[in-house]
Amino acid sequence: FMYLKLIRAVKNNEEVPKWMYRIGHILKSRGSDPYKDITDKDALREVNIFIIGLIAVNFLVFIAMYQRGYSFTESVYKCLIMEFWIVLVWHIIFTLCDVGIATINIIKKSLKKYHVYSSANAIIAMILMTAFQCIHIKGHSIIIGRTEAFDWE
Repeated sequence: FMYLKLIRAVKNNEEVPKWMYRIGHILKSRGSDPYKDITDKDALREVNIFIIGLIAVNFLVFIAMYQRGYSFTESVYKCLIMEFWIVLVWHIIFTLCDVGIATINIIKKSLKKYHVYSSANAIIAMILMTAFQCIHIKGHSIIIGRTEAFDWE
C-alpha cells in the first residue's frame, strides 16, 4: 500500500502523506535524525533497489537450499522460515552500501546532494517489521505483548 502511494506521489510530482514520513523516521540510530521528508525519483529508486535486492537474496537462499538436497517446496519453506534473517542481513548490506555511496560522493564533492529519504525508509521499515512478525523460536510464535514466561519452558 505504501509502495503504491510512493509510486503515485512520484508520478504526480506530489508529496506522500505526513503519516508516511512519520513512519519513515522510526528506524533511526542514536543521535540526530538524518531522514529528510522528501519524495522524489531517488526515493523511489532507493526502494526499488531494496526490493529487487531482497528478491535476489531470497532467490540465492532458495538456490542454496535446493543445492543442499531439499526439494522445491522444502527450499521455499526454509526461505520463509529464515525470512527475518534474510531481510535483516540485506538491510545491513544495503545500509552499508548506501553509506559507502554517500562517502564517495562527499570525497568526490559531487554536485548532487545526498539525502536519506524518510519516504523510502517508511517502506523499508515496514518490510523489516513484517519480517519480524514471522519469527518462530522452538515452535512458538512471538507475539509482542502476549507471550508469557511459562510458554518458553
